Amino acid sequence: MERFLSLDDFKKWISEQKSENVNKISRLVGLKVESKLASPKRLAKNIISYDGEIDDIASEFCEYGGTITEVEDVSFLIEVNSGTFTIHRCFVKKQESD
Repeated sequence: MERFLSLDDFKKWISEQKSENVNKISRLVGLKVESKLASPKRLAKNIISYDGEIDDIASEFCEYGGTITEVEDVSFLIEVNSGTFTIHRCFVKKQESD
């Protein structure tokens, strides 16, 4: 026997999915991250700067890391002392503790 979802069951399932995604995103905001790329030049080619010089931001992020301030689909908005920038999540990893 096939069981079909009722409209109410479907709405409940959708709302649960949305809350799970919101929880994942909220856990990422404030997370300290660092670059997977060791070279600031290579990193600079993959970021979009909102304020500050790209070279300065890339160098600082490679050396010290930064903090995720916002999650935009598959990209992170990251803040460092010299500015903020967006980068695809594949170029970022959780910062290792000292």
